[in-house]
Amino acid sequence: MNRIKSFVEKYLEAEAKLTTVKRLPEMDSYNEALDYYFSFLVKQLQGATGHMPMTELGSEDEYEMLAGYPDDTPRLLFKISEYLHPTYRNTWVAYLSQPNATPDYKSLHDAIIIIEDNGDLKIAKFLLYTNYTDYGHKDAPYRWDDMAGYHDLNLKSLKEPINIERYLEPNKGLELYNENI
Repeated sequence: MNRIKSFVEKYLEAEAKLTTVKRLPEMDSYNEALDYYFSFLVKQLQGATGHMPMTELGSEDEYEMLAGYPDDTPRLLFKISEYLHPTYRNTWVAYLSQPNATPDYKSLHDAIIIIEDNGDLKIAKFLLYTNYTDYGHKDAPYRWDDMAGYHDLNLKSLKEPINIERYLEPNKGLELYNENI
């Protein structure tokens, strides 16, 4: 699991750097950070998060408005569960906080599903824990929504975990943290 944890931590650092550099009028730095960020994802996910290569800078007003914002911080890693998937074999789900979590508000918010692709670890699916519905029913029960990635890879297809490591307790989503998922 150390290999998976290290991979996730590097991905979270790359994600935070990318969103920080995106606010700067530095197209080359942004595109380099984007290439590194994409190296963590399967091809199908590249671009699915809304991050695209920059071909020209935005207006000076945009960058001026964003000047002075603090650097984004990596999301928090709460736990990693390992599964045996019939197609992808060893598969891992990392449960994460929202971006820029604080000690006062660290909510279990997202998950990523990681597979081995030709010997390399790659993120193959993004999940969001939400109660949002297409009809706006705010009282709907929370569930994991498949956001983007391989269609045949989801929490239902993973069944029971074969190993779970917990790292940090969230202060919102503790029931998910303690679940054997």
